[in-house]
Amino acid sequence: MTTAKSTYLKVLATGAIILLAGLLMLAARPAQAAFPGTNGRIVYAKDLGGGNSEIYTMRQDGTHKKRLTNNTTSDSMPAFSPKGRRIAFVSNRSGNYDLYTMLADGTHKKRLTSGGLASEINPTFSPDGTKIAFAANVTDGGDIFVVNSDGSGTITNLTPHASVESDPTFSPDGTKIAFASNRLGANEEIYIMNAAPENNTTNVPLRLTNELASDVEPTFSPDGTKIAFTSYRDGNSEIYVTSSTIPLPPMNLTKYPSSDTDPAFSPDGKKLTFTSNRFTEWDVFVMNSDGSAWDHRTVAGNYYEPDWGPRP
Repeated sequence: MTTAKSTYLKVLATGAIILLAGLLMLAARPAQAAFPGTNGRIVYAKDLGGGNSEIYTMRQDGTHKKRLTNNTTSDSMPAFSPKGRRIAFVSNRSGNYDLYTMLADGTHKKRLTSGGLASEINPTFSPDGTKIAFAANVTDGGDIFVVNSDGSGTITNLTPHASVESDPTFSPDGTKIAFASNRLGANEEIYIMNAAPENNTTNVPLRLTNELASDVEPTFSPDGTKIAFTSYRDGNSEIYVTSSTIPLPPMNLTKYPSSDTDPAFSPDGKKLTFTSNRFTEWDVFVMNSDGSAWDHRTVAGNYYEPDWGPRP
């Protein structure tokens, strides 16, 4: 994470960032699932200053921006549901970073968690819309949890491991979850595990990356064959893509002397949206899935954490 982005994310987190001290992996980062369909709107967060961030949507060409949240605290990390009708997000309006959902027009907000875990972040829907996976700060570092998307039932820990796991994202068929972990060293790598908790006691997650620098923020392509992620192996953050089934040398898509983060595939798989500070401030960009023809969709305002939803 770059110095510039770390600075304003600490502002967004205000006092709650103290809960994450020493847990760089649990800084505010999205990890979105890409659900196949016709390209719909892009949802993102905007830093308004003073610890206040809000959630907006826009058309894929950057027009018709709409504000969905409006309060004096931090609303961030939005993620679309599989049919594009709901959005999960994180808010500290209650004093703790908890999970919420709302309809895609910003109405019918509902709190799903109520402070049982410290700093619940990185929500992502399952492909059938019934579950939300997320990361949370726990005593042994950070783990991946899953909860019913209506807030009912119990919260299940998928990674009771003495390390730090974050950035969960479901595969399009719902059987796997990609995530970032430092379980084999100081830096973070991309792993894939079974989504069913009963399968993770004995099954060892598949490690997809192996670098001296951190690889984080995985996101599946809509057909499930690829994973895009953010890597710091070049000295700055870049967007890479690799196979989701076997460890292969990943390909750098951005190759730009700035910081590029927060990748999310479009529902048709032909494009990626991401965040970059290549024009000084953080903006939301769109590029082809091969890294070509990039262009920004927001201008000069600290916008971040985009997710691309299917048309409802």
